[in-house]
Amino acid sequence: MLGRIGPLGRRLRFPASRNRRRRQHRAGHDVSGGRRHRAGFPDRVERQSRHDECPLPCAPGQIDLSQPAFAKLAPLQTGRLPITWTLVSPASNDTISIRYKTGSSRWWCGIQVIGHRNPVALLKVRVGAAWRQLPRTDYNYFLAADGSGCGGSIRITDIYGQQLLINGIAVTPDVVQRTGVQFARH
Repeated sequence: MLGRIGPLGRRLRFPASRNRRRRQHRAGHDVSGGRRHRAGFPDRVERQSRHDECPLPCAPGQIDLSQPAFAKLAPLQTGRLPITWTLVSPASNDTISIRYKTGSSRWWCGIQVIGHRNPVALLKVRVGAAWRQLPRTDYNYFLAADGSGCGGSIRITDIYGQQLLINGIAVTPDVVQRTGVQFARH
């Protein structure tokens, strides 16, 4: 596995080994929402923040790090280096927040999960007596194009299978609303 300096030297990408979590990603679970990763070269371990997007082109298994993060692992002039990484749940007392996208209403809504300790695999909304899974966009919102479930109960599942139930979140666009719940550490 190799790391390299990214476009214009501003960001760095590390292709990571294809492990169980990456296979889950290919099955529909996006690990890009992971809050922390641990990367090492060859005997260094450094905890790094992970952002919700990886600039294109970003192949499966790549990790996007800043230059300061890369510099903690190896000199920048190295350009490429072998690494390994594992997903780490951060120790945080913060709770998850929900934000409805601009323009959301009871007829259409986009829901964003913010501050989650573990990557989110699924988001479902309550529609009558059933749960409806919403598709995730590449800009990290889950969309209910027909409005079904907007403003109702939300059930979030992380990549480990833990589910959180959120009630009482009003459809208020562009407002971050705290939930009081958080995934357990893994």
